[in-house]
Amino acid sequence: MTKSHSEEVIVPEFNSSAKELPRPLAEKCPSIIKKFISAYDAKPDFVARSPGRVNLIGEHIDYCDFSVLPLAIDFDMLCAVKVLNEKNPSITLINADPKFAQRKFDLPLDGSYVTIDPSVSDWSNYFKCGLHVAHSFLKKLAPERFASAPLAGLQVFCEGDVPTGSGLSSSAAFICAVALAVVKANMGPGYHMSKQNLMRITVVAEHYVGVNNGGMDQAASVCGEEDHALYVEFKPQLKATPFKFPQLKNHEISFVIANTLVVSNKFETAPTNYNLRVVEVTTAANVLAATYGVVLPSGKEGSSTNKGNLRDFMNVYYARYHNISTPWNGDIESGIERLTKMLVLVEESLANKKQGLVLTMSHNP
Repeated sequence: MTKSHSEEVIVPEFNSSAKELPRPLAEKCPSIIKKFISAYDAKPDFVARSPGRVNLIGEHIDYCDFSVLPLAIDFDMLCAVKVLNEKNPSITLINADPKFAQRKFDLPLDGSYVTIDPSVSDWSNYFKCGLHVAHSFLKKLAPERFASAPLAGLQVFCEGDVPTGSGLSSSAAFICAVALAVVKANMGPGYHMSKQNLMRITVVAEHYVGVNNGGMDQAASVCGEEDHALYVEFKPQLKATPFKFPQLKNHEISFVIANTLVVSNKFETAPTNYNLRVVEVTTAANVLAATYGVVLPSGKEGSSTNKGNLRDFMNVYYARYHNISTPWNGDIESGIERLTKMLVLVEESLANKKQGLVLTMSHNP
């Protein structure tokens, strides 16, 4: 395991004239630049890129604050960007995929946030999610510039090869590329975004379109490295540590990513799929808390549900019944012990589905 990403690890930047560009950039940047010129009759100032991801270990546990092990893939989203100097700034979006229509919207002159309507399924909403978290970051980074003044206007051309609705985090790749582009466009070439900051601001971005995700997808997109998996921890602090695959004597480690061609748009299916699963897991945590007479914390920063989760239950259970007031810090040995105990508690209290239903109903306000 290598050193975790910190505030000092900068998102890599490359000049287009460099002799050795990373393969994804060398192959794709010339194409998107040509398409930008064709669309806007001007050259872009820069191209922001962020990849998709697959997950190796840890399904539907990131929003419970448990660690996961994803890895970034070569499929990605690119945004070619030109910064405009306008008195009444606006953002124009063009997508290489014709099924995503061109969009344009004005930026508030008083520096307020662009409105996002989560009831509308439109690809520009995901751009606005990245815009929103970047704008919030800029307000804190340089309040004298962005507290009450508009962001810079942009022309943006988007192109990606992460299949939408495929489970490879096309939305996270898009949002991360957008957030990076907005910060870069407004802070200028002298500012260099850290991976830690970009990961931190984007993990909550999809909440603004009503998707109650954890932060695995964005962490993998921002901090993934070639030939590495990524060990992502959410508590006691958000941290991503690249984990290099072992060298084998006679073979290389390979992963096959198979496309089932089944499309599941996260936004459109959230009420019956993704968000429903989050609600079910949150309900389980609250049933366990009621059963064992403990109180879950609420109102946590970055929480997708605001009602406590399974890791919260584990911590408060150990505080009450084992007199261990310090929350679990991610230590492997104590984690195995605690999670083993949690499995026993789940079997004791939730194995009988009828009993679980009665407990849930009886504790409704």
